[in-house]
Amino acid sequence: METCDKQIICTAKVTKKTHNKRPHKSNCIFPDGSCEMPSSYQGDWFSMERGDDLNTLINPNFLTNIFFEGKCIDRKDHNDTMDANGNFDSHILLRDSTSDCFKCYYFIHRTLNIIQYKQCEFPLELSPIHPKTYIPPQTAACRFPSPEDPTLEDVCSEIEEFTDTNTFFRKTMQTVNCKTTFEGVFHFTYEWDVGGGGICNSPYSQIVACQEPGSPYVDNQVFNMNYGKCSDVTTSANIHTRFQCMGSWEDPYGNVWAGVADLGQDIFRERFRCMLTRHDQQEDFNRRRWTMSWWADCSSLKSPYEGPVRLVLEPVVGGFQLDYTEPQCNFPTNYSGHWYHTGEYDVAVDINNTHIYFNTKLDQFSYREAYFICMMHSGTRYLTVAITVGKCEVDFVCFDMLPRHHSIIRWRMGKPYRMTEIELAYPDFEVYMFRQACTWSSFTIDRDDYHWNYKTFLLDPPAPMPCPLRGRYFFTQSGPESELFRTRIRGLTVRPRHMIDCREYVTEFKSCDETPFKISIDAEYCETVDHTGHPVGEYDEADWELTCVGHWDEDWNSYMITWDPEDVTSAFRCWNYERLDWRHIQLSRSTGASCSPLMSSKSDEPKDGASLALQLVESERQFDDCAQNYMDGDPWIFTLSIISNTLWYPEIHNLLLWKFESYLNLRQYSSSMAPGKLAQLSSPM
Repeated sequence: METCDKQIICTAKVTKKTHNKRPHKSNCIFPDGSCEMPSSYQGDWFSMERGDDLNTLINPNFLTNIFFEGKCIDRKDHNDTMDANGNFDSHILLRDSTSDCFKCYYFIHRTLNIIQYKQCEFPLELSPIHPKTYIPPQTAACRFPSPEDPTLEDVCSEIEEFTDTNTFFRKTMQTVNCKTTFEGVFHFTYEWDVGGGGICNSPYSQIVACQEPGSPYVDNQVFNMNYGKCSDVTTSANIHTRFQCMGSWEDPYGNVWAGVADLGQDIFRERFRCMLTRHDQQEDFNRRRWTMSWWADCSSLKSPYEGPVRLVLEPVVGGFQLDYTEPQCNFPTNYSGHWYHTGEYDVAVDINNTHIYFNTKLDQFSYREAYFICMMHSGTRYLTVAITVGKCEVDFVCFDMLPRHHSIIRWRMGKPYRMTEIELAYPDFEVYMFRQACTWSSFTIDRDDYHWNYKTFLLDPPAPMPCPLRGRYFFTQSGPESELFRTRIRGLTVRPRHMIDCREYVTEFKSCDETPFKISIDAEYCETVDHTGHPVGEYDEADWELTCVGHWDEDWNSYMITWDPEDVTSAFRCWNYERLDWRHIQLSRSTGASCSPLMSSKSDEPKDGASLALQLVESERQFDDCAQNYMDGDPWIFTLSIISNTLWYPEIHNLLLWKFESYLNLRQYSSSMAPGKLAQLSSPM
């Protein structure tokens, strides 16, 4: 900034004491005397300084309180702090014309209703009349001991990083949505810093902050906080408080602050409160620590553990949501179990006769819980009530769930729907909602993506089933270097084959009669045989051992799911496989557990959802006892297979059980279908 030429105009009114002063040398950027306070700072404010109440009025040109009446002389805006609404922090130089006193305010814009500020603090001057007495702090803090008028840099340079910070609360509050402070229903424990009563954990202590999107009413601006009394804590009490949200912000140190106003208090120091938490807390069970002040003073809060009121919040299901938790129908019995969700990362699903429970892990210490309660079903469509723990919404969601086959459930989820209180009062509101939520068009979330692509639940841990690809094959592989199959023998040496003269190494992909539920893959297998035709590598162990979980066909593609608990990327993998001729098969492996609709049997690039492609060539030897078998993926077509004459083997017993289970699933699925469709399904058998 350049020095202003009209210093006398942009300074305050010159008093008698300035006749012998040198010209004002301020870096004034308002030479015409038009220095104004930013519009976001203007208003009637309340703050507490040194424990005293202070009412401050800020208009376009003046800042006035009982200690100071200053006119805006110079202003420096910090554009790097500007937010999306054009609000910013500023250094403002003010001059009191009656006392020739200069003062600098550093205003920090926090929310529409809260501004924090720092003031210049000079050493106290001795009184010229009584040298051993001090000038009052309010005066001494703003005087500048210099024979000339100070510049903004002169005065504001006294404000340092750790200068005391005070907080302005707007008396006439502007409306702010509570979503940035609290959203949902929480149970909390509390401890007050008076009386030493201890921690109160009452079931009646709840915070209810339910916002209605687009609502013009006050429910988006307030939340209710109910303290419950504990019989063993003398300082506890039954208190019901309604707070209005004033906004929230985060400081450079990671502390998250919020301002609230107790609508039941008329005294400003008791009406306004500060709250403090952090996002990086490491509390189990989704808990979050908060501290709250008793008064309109944020300086009393040091951390989420140190403050006058200490709270520990945990999301819960609201009492008003319990009216919709009574189940009205049942899921198929074989749906019950613990399932892995292939469409999302780290999601656990539990299903019983009436409920579906989703547990979505957000990070190491927090997660999201959702319950889907069965209300009505027709065929493969199930209308459920969706309740998310800690949220206020009650949604109606429809599931289209195909009959279970193997360790797999294929399903689709429709769009969520809500009903008004008037609609919920209808005696047949469930039928009305079923017709709305379970219509086939509701499963199309994006109208540009109208394909019926199913998601999958995988039983975790899965039940093995015979692999659809059987036999012994050589393979060649393609894909990213890090995804290729490599030798991973457990031990220090790469080839622990002692005194074996191996003359030929090959790749091997096999699933044989002795282990029909597993696929063994070896990136480096000793193919050499002895004079009798038996392999010399009798101690060889497969590098990779995959357990077959299930298979199906969809959109003319055959899919297979395998399970390998030693796979560091994903224990479950999806394979798209295709038989080219009698001896050749090609298949691709997914990047994760889900089957991408873009992945074909020859895909090997992550952009298609694939990580690896294999080309198999049949290579059974004389003594391998590894007959070739191929199933195209249809889980509803089954045949009885006689393997050797060992019907007492456990593997054969499991195979027969799997065939019988497939038959029961087919009967259950066909019972809800038209006779024509049943005949169509039964024709291949």
